[in-house]
Amino acid sequence: LITADGCQGLLRVSIDNTLGAVSMAALSGFLSDNHLLPDEEASEEDASPIARRPTFDESFEASLVETNGGYLFLDGAHGIGKSTYCKSFRPSSNGIEILGVYAFSERSRGSTAALQAQPEVFVDWLTSLLSVRATGRPARLSQATYAQLIQTTYQTLQSFAQRCANDGKVGVLFIDGVNEAAAIGGDALQRFIGLLPTSIPPGLRVVIVGAGL
Repeated sequence: LITADGCQGLLRVSIDNTLGAVSMAALSGFLSDNHLLPDEEASEEDASPIARRPTFDESFEASLVETNGGYLFLDGAHGIGKSTYCKSFRPSSNGIEILGVYAFSERSRGSTAALQAQPEVFVDWLTSLLSVRATGRPARLSQATYAQLIQTTYQTLQSFAQRCANDGKVGVLFIDGVNEAAAIGGDALQRFIGLLPTSIPPGLRVVIVGAGL
């Protein structure tokens, strides 16, 4: 996909009657590791999205603050930019704070969807995210049973919600690409979803993103 600013991504054979595409942003890690990036890249100030979605942005932000807590599902076809949107989303409201993006499509440092779907990996990421914000240091890795991981997830989300509520903000956590966990097979998706509580307290929004939710 070539625009006036250069190559923006690769269009693939259609997947399930939808357009399959990989953005250059998603490939940047691979290209960098193999020394395939240009020597001089455009500065971040000069970068602009390929397509703006002002109406959707307004609707999305309104949904985030509407109930001040809970789950929000963002569904869409493959290749339309959901993952890029999650990573680059910057709210216009000061009352919304982006806490982090947990991506099943993350491919850096040998990560795969199968690895990201493991309950231990998600809980380590979640607790470290909270620890870094609270103390500036990541949490210590520890072994736990599945029941203990469920309890830790609940407590960590409660802590995030409480901190955000105390600051008068709504914290937002993205869980991107859950359809990739479903594609692994077995009970990978069920065990991952089983970590999440049935309700999210005020002060926190968990946005679950995927295709065919």
